[in-house]
Amino acid sequence: GVQTCALPILTVRKWNKFIFIPVFLLLLIIDVVFLSSNIVKIFDGGWFPIVIAVGLLTIMYNLTDRTLLKALLQAEQRGVTVHILLEANPYDQEDSNRYAMKQLRYAHIDYRFGNPEFQFTHEKVLVIDHTSAWILTGNFTYSGFHQQRNLFVQLTDPALVAQIEQVFEADWNHTTIHPAVSALVWGPDNTESTLLDFIAGAKKTLRLYVVILSDPDIIHALLQKARLGVAITIITNPPKNDKAQATYQRLRQHGIQIIVDPLGNIHAKVLLRDPNDDTRMMYMGSSNLSYTSLHNNRELGVLICDPRAIATVNVQMQQDAQ
Repeated sequence: GVQTCALPILTVRKWNKFIFIPVFLLLLIIDVVFLSSNIVKIFDGGWFPIVIAVGLLTIMYNLTDRTLLKALLQAEQRGVTVHILLEANPYDQEDSNRYAMKQLRYAHIDYRFGNPEFQFTHEKVLVIDHTSAWILTGNFTYSGFHQQRNLFVQLTDPALVAQIEQVFEADWNHTTIHPAVSALVWGPDNTESTLLDFIAGAKKTLRLYVVILSDPDIIHALLQKARLGVAITIITNPPKNDKAQATYQRLRQHGIQIIVDPLGNIHAKVLLRDPNDDTRMMYMGSSNLSYTSLHNNRELGVLICDPRAIATVNVQMQQDAQ
C-alpha cells in the first residue's frame, strides 16, 4: 500500500523543560463530547487525574514517574480497565521499572512485558477508551516531563486507533503481526524505509530532533540531500563517544548544521521537511536513528501532514536551534 499521513485532532505540543504538564491526561477528565472537538485547553503547571476513562492501554519503555503511576493506580481503583506493556530490561537501566511493577502487582493491574521477538519494546503510546491515541517521544519519567524536550500528538482517526490496539493485542499475546501500511510507522516493519523515503522527498529543508544518529543508511541519505543543496539542521545532544563525534564532524563537513544542547536534554525523535511547501511532512515517534531501533525494536511513529502541527513544531525547532 501507499504510505499516507495523519491529520491529528490536536496540534502537537511540547513538554516544557520547566513545567510538568502531562497534557495527554486532560482527555481523561473532560466530557466525552469534548473529545470530538479540536480545542484542548492547557493549564500550565496543572495535573489532571484520571477520573472518567473506561479503558486505558499503554506501552512504555520506562515508567518511573510517581505522580503518573499514582494516577494509573487510582484509575484502576475506580474501575477503569488498565493494561500496560513494559520493557522488561531497558538498556543500561535494567531495574528502572521495578518499582512500577511492584505497585502494579499490589493494585492488581494487568501488565506484561513486550514481545520477546523484539530486542526492546521502545514504543510509547497511550490509548483511551478505544477513541483516542497519544503517540509520544518521551517516557513516563520525571526527566521526561520536567527536563527533556519531548513532543506528543493525539490521534482520533478510528482506523489508526484500531490499528494501534490491534498491534497492542498481538504484542500482549506475544504473537507476530505485520500491520497494514497507514500513517502509522511501525518498527521494525517499515521505520527505516519510511524515513529514507521521507528524507528523499525533501526539496529545501530538513530539520531533525535526534537522540542517536548512527544508522549508516540514514547518514548516507542525509549526506546525499546535503550535497543536493537541502538545508539540514540537526538538534541533538553532546556526542557520547568518539564514533558519534566523528559522525557529527562528517556531517558538518558536508554543510549540515549540528546544534548541540549542552545539557543533553533532547529526547524528541522528529523529522520535519519543507514546512512551507507542498512536500511538507513530519515524522514523530519513538524511533532513534540507530540500527537497533530501526531494525530490531518495537517502535511506533506517525507521519503528520497537518500544516498547523508542522508549523508549531517548526517554530519550536527554530527556537531550539538559536
